[in-house]
Amino acid sequence: MSNRAFRVNFEVTNPTCAECGADIQDSKDVTIVMRAKHLRMLCGTECLSAWAKGAHDHIRAGKSTSKNLLLGMGYQGGIIMRDITDSGVTKLAKQFNLDEPTLRAIMQVESSNAGFDGKGRSKILLEGHHVWRLLKEIGEDPSKLAAAHPESCYAVWKKTAVMPFYKLDQYDRYMAVLNYGATQKRDIVVPRAALINDTNKVTKMPAWEAYKRTSIASCSWGRCQIMGFNYRAAGFKTLYDFKIAMDESEEHQIQAGLTFMQNRTTPDGRTILKCFQEHDWEAAARSYNGTGAVEAYSARLEKAHASFIT
Repeated sequence: MSNRAFRVNFEVTNPTCAECGADIQDSKDVTIVMRAKHLRMLCGTECLSAWAKGAHDHIRAGKSTSKNLLLGMGYQGGIIMRDITDSGVTKLAKQFNLDEPTLRAIMQVESSNAGFDGKGRSKILLEGHHVWRLLKEIGEDPSKLAAAHPESCYAVWKKTAVMPFYKLDQYDRYMAVLNYGATQKRDIVVPRAALINDTNKVTKMPAWEAYKRTSIASCSWGRCQIMGFNYRAAGFKTLYDFKIAMDESEEHQIQAGLTFMQNRTTPDGRTILKCFQEHDWEAAARSYNGTGAVEAYSARLEKAHASFIT
């Protein structure tokens, strides 16, 4: 059975918790689960845990089929992932010793306060200059892809040239790289040091696989817009582990972003996370977002932070 999460939009009249029966009309901390093709709503972590244990005991007793299983929390089956809850934000802020207004400011500025787009897909931004760079790392000629898809592959980032590409459907740009790779009926020997290689050894792979990895690695992902090629610094062993987490939930997206900040240092030796903890907006912006628009980006962070202080 597939272990993939998915998202849906729907409206519910007079919702109650399937575990405790409480009215959850105004609750923000709600989980939607599925059993036997029926949706159920649960209020908070305790009811989710109780429901999961009940589902697991039911399965162990031989009273359930694979269609009734729960997805996530180590079980085989299906949980519909949703946006991060207020309690999830609080948990991550405590875990990384970050004040909550700062974390919310990062979330708002990085991805316009959403980790998934209107179609339920992880929010991404393809950076074509990284596609070019990563293809060169594995001995490919990126000019051929650039000629076929100039919106998805280019040698240099120039604001005036690139900004129109950012307004396109990013998954069309992303898929252009994958689809081009699928037309290359050959193998590619990927050097050990290449960023798309997570095997720690020289690896031969089909061209379609190399181009797929290149496309994933060349995108910024989710609520914190972490570049795919930073998957190790974000706490993942493989590039695909990173992508799966980005597709699962905003909580995973944000945890990956904070882990990345914890593992990367600024020129003065502080971690990026430390800069955020100290509200050094300019240093945080320079190291996290790049040197291109430090003043504007840091001002946005500071303004967003102020808006979340009550």
